[in-house]
Amino acid sequence: MDWINFPIKSSGNGRLTWQRGIEQLRDNNQLTLGEFQTLADSRIVCEDCNSQFDILELLDQGGLQL
Repeated sequence: MDWINFPIKSSGNGRLTWQRGIEQLRDNNQLTLGEFQTLADSRIVCEDCNSQFDILELLDQGGLQL
């Protein structure tokens, strides 16, 4: 897979952008995949301490102790 040419563009709706990119790869026979769903995953970066968290992980622990 040539990730440099991966057909993903930045937009306000990341999930839809990923889905369209995956569909394009599949339709161009660059990826073998049947019907699929696209799920959004978010990460949180604390700019004070540069820690990164999955959003559910951060909520489960009640935030950071700064």
